[in-house]
Amino acid sequence: MATPYSEIYQAFIFKVKGYDLLMLLDEDREDILHIYMVSVCRKIGKKVRSYANLFDRDDAAGEFISDIDEDLIDVIAECMITEWLKPQIYSDELLESRLNTKDFSEYSPAKLIEHIRYVYEMSTKASIAAVNNYTFSHNDIAELTKK
Repeated sequence: MATPYSEIYQAFIFKVKGYDLLMLLDEDREDILHIYMVSVCRKIGKKVRSYANLFDRDDAAGEFISDIDEDLIDVIAECMITEWLKPQIYSDELLESRLNTKDFSEYSPAKLIEHIRYVYEMSTKASIAAVNNYTFSHNDIAELTKK
């Protein structure tokens, strides 16, 4: 059985309600989501290899060769949130260094960056917890300590 990438993309979009992503053409949106998903697969693939091979993918067909269970789809989508937030933090920090406070009439740039950084840190913790909980639920605590 195979798991299409679209299942993971849908789980991610449901979690973030990314209206900017929804405004993109389907092909452009899938290209961006694919980058996030591949990054996550590289980061958690070894930790979950006992349950699914996240490296065995057919990009041309847009699917994982093996079947990915719903819990792991949710874990991947949760971790993709962290990947999605990274560019927003770096982008706002760049703007802060180039624009002065007068350029931001509605928000304090420092406060905005502080809030985005906080959300990013919470997302990172949630991603780690999701991977740990998935591994714990499959009774394989030893996998968490492997690199």
